[in-house]
Amino acid sequence: MFGRGFSWTSTCALALACGPASHSSGPSQNNPTAVGGTAGATADSTGAVGPGGAGGSTNVAASGGTSAEIGTAGGGATVQTGGTPATSAGGVPVDGAGGAVIGGAGGGSGGTPAQSGPAPLKYTIAVPNVAPGDENTQCLQVQLPNTTPISVVKLHNVLSEGSHHFIVSAINTMNAAVMPLTQCKPFRAALQGGPLAITQRKDDTITTPPGVGYGLNANQIVSLELHYINTTSDTLDVQAETEIYPADAGASLQDSTVLLIGTTNFSIAPQSTYSTGPRYIAMPSALAGVNYFAITGHTHRLGTAVKVGTAASATATPTSIYAPDNYNWDSPALEQLNPPAQVPSGGGFVLQCDWNNTTDSTITWGESALNEMCFFWAYYYPKASVSNLILEGIGPVDPNIILTLGI
Repeated sequence: MFGRGFSWTSTCALALACGPASHSSGPSQNNPTAVGGTAGATADSTGAVGPGGAGGSTNVAASGGTSAEIGTAGGGATVQTGGTPATSAGGVPVDGAGGAVIGGAGGGSGGTPAQSGPAPLKYTIAVPNVAPGDENTQCLQVQLPNTTPISVVKLHNVLSEGSHHFIVSAINTMNAAVMPLTQCKPFRAALQGGPLAITQRKDDTITTPPGVGYGLNANQIVSLELHYINTTSDTLDVQAETEIYPADAGASLQDSTVLLIGTTNFSIAPQSTYSTGPRYIAMPSALAGVNYFAITGHTHRLGTAVKVGTAASATATPTSIYAPDNYNWDSPALEQLNPPAQVPSGGGFVLQCDWNNTTDSTITWGESALNEMCFFWAYYYPKASVSNLILEGIGPVDPNIILTLGI
């Protein structure tokens, strides 16, 4: 059973991962910098980074790797496809506001073995010296080195302690540009651009189905969004890293993207449990016939369950597509659906969130990790011309309204 009197028919699913949103509520404002890489080992006589180094040295091809290609990232930090910049000492961190590192195929005698297909592009966003209790969201925009359009078929994201969520999005607005590390609104790029992955687990991989990918423009501007909250008693350096895997050159793939679907209509009384019960959220006609290949639920710290199903109408019996056992709000499972799920014609999703409010305050919807959310992320293809945000009782939210609402 699911919710109150609803009988659910289960479909198959495999597991993976995802993420949330929030706002600045910490007591201090950091002076963050983005890290452009890590220190490499001492360079050998050829200038290549030795075992344990960060990759290849500048413009030097070494066994097992590729020669570095110089580019620029927001804030003027050096980036390259072969690793971090090398000096006579073997490479030092790049320190600059908004810098990022693009990692290539590995270099030097200790580099990563060659692999089939294009090498992944690696980017890191980092915020140093996050004080205990600090919470904020920082964004960084970088430009990919692709000179022609590409498709992306896999993203691998790794988050450090203190990170709450990490979002990688393509920015497709006319004025999109490189941007140094800057305080930003949660989900700003995902809701106005093309989200590629929303991650909350510390190590997460999202892979598109065969014949499907995220279509990116030439020299695509990509946003990295890091929401963090330091719940420890120590100062933390918080960071997140993404590896973006392009498809083979010339591949013809269906375009995919991510929907953010949920409700803001709930209030959780102090020292009590609460459930939304099954909430029906109709899908717009623009999404008729699309294929949902991955789902992940999202609440904040008081969440105890998220369940999602599809239904032909508000009164129809839903079919369950997401109901993980032992739901973990801090590392929610992402169900890779195989075969992909479809919403019945003219139908929608049914969403239920449960919480246990152990605080002495009434908790409602909010961006801070100290408030609550009831959402799920739905990865689908082919990409439709529709807003990425769909809310109960409202439907698709106009991207131009999103900033006005402060979402």
